[in-house]
Amino acid sequence: MLRIMQNAEQLLEMFCEDRRLRGMTDESIRRYRSSLHIFLKFLRGKGVSIDRVDVPVLRSFLQHVKFERGAKYIFRSEC
Repeated sequence: MLRIMQNAEQLLEMFCEDRRLRGMTDESIRRYRSSLHIFLKFLRGKGVSIDRVDVPVLRSFLQHVKFERGAKYIFRSEC
């Protein structure tokens, strides 16, 4: 599982680099990175590897963000 989580970190870095190439601001990239770190921490806590994420896992994460982390709303954005 450590190898998959390392791969998840690599994917995160690749994603952020892609955002830079698309001209996103440093602040936008920082926010993406922060949100994705929260997601990866959630996955680790649930014992779910990044390659096993499915719709129920995503729904569970959104519930976690809304109810356990106290987010008032969740933005949807195109990547």
